[in-house]
Amino acid sequence: YEGCNCVTNDNQASMTQIVRYAWKLGHRRIAFIMGEQGAVTHERLAGFYKACAELGIRVPEGFVREGHFHEPGECLRHIRELMRGPDGATCIICPDDFSCLGAMWRLKEEGVAIPEQVSLIGYDGIRIGQMIPLRLTTYRQDTAKIAAETFGLLAEMIENPDTHSAR
Repeated sequence: YEGCNCVTNDNQASMTQIVRYAWKLGHRRIAFIMGEQGAVTHERLAGFYKACAELGIRVPEGFVREGHFHEPGECLRHIRELMRGPDGATCIICPDDFSCLGAMWRLKEEGVAIPEQVSLIGYDGIRIGQMIPLRLTTYRQDTAKIAAETFGLLAEMIENPDTHSAR
């Protein structure tokens, strides 16, 4: 919003890094399950398409799915659909770690081997994703840095209301 401070992760750049990482591992059929429509999702989608174009990755119709954050059941449904057939996705980027972990757990119960049959990548870097036996590949947001920047801006606003300008 105009005149308001905003501290956020660089969603476009982070998604570009994720796609490049998957590409370096040999994936060429990379799919993306988005979160709700909004600025974050729009930026991540732009980063996904940008990286795919730069790497020469063709994004088949249906490889970008509309989803929601924190919905493991919905994420699981999309993953199953994206894996179908000989031209199914080999790597699927999930909207967030919570959705990804929930879907991974169910897939493992169903006998799907991760990452042998499909690679999944989460987003956020929640701690529990590194504590379970089936470790989560994720993009870790630097929440400590984001929080420090946020509190720094807040302190500046309180201490210097006449000279602070939003950024």
